[in-house]
Amino acid sequence: MFNSQKKYIGIDSNSQEFELYIFNTKPKKKEITVSRDNSAIKELVEIVSSFQPQIAALMSTTTEIELLVNLILDDIRVILISPEKLQEQFNHLEIELSHINAEKLAEFAAIVKPETFKVKEIDKIKIQDLLEIHKELEETLFFEKNRLSNVEDSIKSSLDKHISWLEQREKEQSKQILNILEKYTRWEITSDRLMSDNPKKQASEQNNQTTSVNKLPTKKVIRRYRGQVYEEEVIDYAKVKQLGLNLNKQKTRKKYRGQYID
Repeated sequence: MFNSQKKYIGIDSNSQEFELYIFNTKPKKKEITVSRDNSAIKELVEIVSSFQPQIAALMSTTTEIELLVNLILDDIRVILISPEKLQEQFNHLEIELSHINAEKLAEFAAIVKPETFKVKEIDKIKIQDLLEIHKELEETLFFEKNRLSNVEDSIKSSLDKHISWLEQREKEQSKQILNILEKYTRWEITSDRLMSDNPKKQASEQNNQTTSVNKLPTKKVIRRYRGQVYEEEVIDYAKVKQLGLNLNKQKTRKKYRGQYID
């Protein structure tokens, strides 16, 4: 069932609409577009929240501050991905990346499965207050820019200066918000989470394929033998299961007094 599976959502936008792409670990997919209007952010957050995603991924270059904050305030785990990091990872997986869109962002999140952290309540209050100021600045800026075409030449210069000041303040507010969220939206690719195969290719292949041992995550364990203690590196089967990798274990033949007993 679609709703019972883990989901990763990519969100992209343009001047007319928002694009959502929901990526399943099976994988299954679903695409949704939301027209950009006064209620778009609220509708978008409600849609994303209804899918209960593991992660929602946006571009690090996004200017959708209001969307980003509202996702965070709704306890949705969000990561920001730079175009460079996206390109680097897809090159590693040998997946063609002709352009960046919501689908690629969702696919990236599903492959990497980065760790995220819940935002502290005190930081939620801070960004909520900053967002209110940011929205007020946006509204005033919109009003002043519209007024510019209708004012007399004698006050255009002072109005231009006011608009420049508002734009600078808006940038500063956005930066303050992003600075608070940075510790919650940043992430790293760790060796035990980096998938070596294209998930689309994995889905089409049979599940009984053997995974190469030198690509599997390992752990160190302490062994004791005849009073001696030593350290040995072994396959970490818990992480293998977490990554969804299939490993056909080879049966070990036991030997006793020179003879195989199995």
